[in-house]
Amino acid sequence: YPSLEHAFQAQKCEKESDREAIQGMSWRDAKSFGAKALKKLGNKTIFHSKKEKIMEALLRDKFLRNEKLQIKLCNTKIRPLVFVNDFKDTFWGFCRQSKQGKNIYGKLLESLRQQFLAGQRQSLLRAWLEDRLSESINDAEISWLVSWLQKTEEREIRLNNTMSFTLGRDADITIHHASCSRLHAALYSISNQAYIV
Repeated sequence: YPSLEHAFQAQKCEKESDREAIQGMSWRDAKSFGAKALKKLGNKTIFHSKKEKIMEALLRDKFLRNEKLQIKLCNTKIRPLVFVNDFKDTFWGFCRQSKQGKNIYGKLLESLRQQFLAGQRQSLLRAWLEDRLSESINDAEISWLVSWLQKTEEREIRLNNTMSFTLGRDADITIHHASCSRLHAALYSISNQAYIV
């Protein structure tokens, strides 16, 4: 998605075609589209009960993918982060006119910053994977994937025996992320060497 706002609004849509349509909109149009999609949902309470977790996952994804943003976030040290706005959002931010707001967005950023500063990259990667993978994957497989993602050299790894699996929306390991295709990648073991395609 072009922005965090686009990605968040897409989570309100039931149809894949609507989530794809949001990608080509301005952030304001995406926000409006998401609000309309939320009205169509049978139970808005379910979305509202999950929205903080959704935003937390999206922020984690954004900052894990962009080292420059990680550095900028960490350079704020221990300063309070406040999402001040003029559009009366008192849940995610702090409204300048009313001088009120929960500032949930700022608090989520502060929590993420604390994890980066504390060197908790492995736990962030684990949470990032758990956000995207199907519930059928076990803890050992998640640990293996976390260690694989942390490698900075060429990612050549050894698998047990002969093994292959696919990653994607309709694959052996299901990845729930808008940037992932139905069959996104495959991991094969040939002569005890692993190859990702």
